[in-house]
Amino acid sequence: MIAEPQLANRPARIHVLMYHSISNDPGPTCMSPELFASQMSALHDCGYHIATLGDLLEAQAGRGRLPSRCAIITFDDAFADFRSAAAPVLSARGYTATVFAPTAYIGKDASWHGAGKSGSRLLTWSEMRELMGAGFELRARRSDWTEFPVEISLSPLRLGD
Repeated sequence: MIAEPQLANRPARIHVLMYHSISNDPGPTCMSPELFASQMSALHDCGYHIATLGDLLEAQAGRGRLPSRCAIITFDDAFADFRSAAAPVLSARGYTATVFAPTAYIGKDASWHGAGKSGSRLLTWSEMRELMGAGFELRARRSDWTEFPVEISLSPLRLGD
């Protein structure tokens, strides 16, 4: 997917890469750790800078700028393998990502209808705090997957103590 927002009175092209699970598990939403690392190396070798969705929203509002050759990396569903398989690869390259967590399933197994990785654990609240401290962006995602306004769907996840 390519988003073309107005940034500083000119259109900018931003590549958005969306992932779910970085694992060797079967299923349409899983990608092997080796393939993911290869894709991140390719982005790095091609000189891409990685921004978060929050960075994009700030730039759209005129409160920041995005670098040239910019991409946004997102992860749906906050599977626990993000912490063990994706985060280290991203951090090693100085990259960040935006992770969308279905709030009703935090720390639980993916048991919703249509879960591409049914039975797999999602990140816990403490793991998400740790990832946020490491520079990753966590955002809330509705747990029933019904339609609702974008401004609500993109709310930052706020983690209390």
